[in-house]
This record gives sequence, structure tokens and C-alpha cells, in this order.
Amino acid sequence: MVVGGPILAPAILAIGGDSYGVLYAVAGVCAILGAVAIMGVRGIR
Repeated sequence: MVVGGPILAPAILAIGGDSYGVLYAVAGVCAILGAVAIMGVRGIR
């Protein structure tokens, strides 16, 4: 979980015009970036 995620959600909603689709898209991008980061760490070992 991203530290500060719950704090960022209202800001993302405000920028996206109260669209939950934008919020879900940002969450999806964060999940993908996290998965890529974990793959990089696992590749070192």
C-alpha cells in the first residue's frame, strides 16, 4: 500500500471531476508499477 494513498484520493477525485473511473485508473497504474518494481527486486536475487 502506498503511504498517503487515502490522503491522495480526495485530490485525485477533485482533479478528475469526482470521477471514480479516474481514481480506479490511477489505482490500476499504481498496482502495475508496484508489480514491475517487485519483478525488478526478485530479478536481482
